[in-house]
Amino acid sequence: EPSEPFAPSEDSIDRLLEMGFSRDSAIDALETVESNNVEIAMEYLLAHSPSSPGTLERRRAAREQRRQRQQSQNRRQEPAAGNTHSAFTNSTGDTPNQSSDTH
Repeated sequence: EPSEPFAPSEDSIDRLLEMGFSRDSAIDALETVESNNVEIAMEYLLAHSPSSPGTLERRRAAREQRRQRQQSQNRRQEPAAGNTHSAFTNSTGDTPNQSSDTH
């Protein structure tokens, strides 16, 4: 079963804010490491130079697109209730490429 997309917790964001990191940087780090573990996010922030606002926005947009694709895939994988007929047969039981009349 596909997992839900990662979402940083407000508690983890707040803890990084208390350490002096910006909200955008905190969210970016938590989403990059895909963990709400503040220590891992802090290590990431200290090991990498701050991202530019443009880079932060591009990463945010890319993550949002991935979330939307994942949610769309999750909806498509849910079984349709009552759908027991094959999509490849018509009312006469023929497949679409078969014809009931012969020339």
